[in-house]
Amino acid sequence: MRMYPSQWTGIIAKEAPEHDLPPSAPFSWMVLESGGNPAAVGQILADGTPARDALGNILETGLAQLYSPSEVKAAGTTVAAMRAGCATEGKTRAEWETLLRPLTPAELHEHGRALCAIVAAKRRLVANIAHDAGLFGVWTQADLWRLVKLHHGIPSYVTQGLDAVIRLMGKAPPSFADFAARLPIVAGATAGRVPKVLANVEKFAAGLSPTMSRL
Repeated sequence: MRMYPSQWTGIIAKEAPEHDLPPSAPFSWMVLESGGNPAAVGQILADGTPARDALGNILETGLAQLYSPSEVKAAGTTVAAMRAGCATEGKTRAEWETLLRPLTPAELHEHGRALCAIVAAKRRLVANIAHDAGLFGVWTQADLWRLVKLHHGIPSYVTQGLDAVIRLMGKAPPSFADFAARLPIVAGATAGRVPKVLANVEKFAAGLSPTMSRL
């Protein structure tokens, strides 16, 4: 058993305004991260089990693929809540990403709430960074949202990479594209990961409404 994006439309439409979000932002985030499957997990190890954090919790869980423990805490939820009704054992991704039963209304709500909560938390954090960097009034709303999604992919690309690009250029980059073009130069040892991360950012951006609200 599994779930699909269309089954979450109503829940996200209800939850997004509670977090002052345009519904297309958490919906696009969900499609990219989990495909609407609440049982989705992130990295699968060689033995067919999900990667885990230092406490033994599955590293990425839920519709938003929350990193444990930082993003799980920021979303105000728990790994146990994100894995309710999900497989507890397996030797393949397919087995781990199976729902064992239909989720209860409360469980469905918690998944939708946690998704919107982490998107809102990332937006607040990145809005402060963008403000300090002088990007408001310069970047489009879509570009600012790209920065939000980039922070979920690799936070240091935003918290450190943006400052590094500003120093490199001697000014704030006039667009996300200008920033992204220079990110590999300042990314150091992780430069090889930049193309994949940016590709994910663009997939997220493609799902945003053309009339996005202000970041």
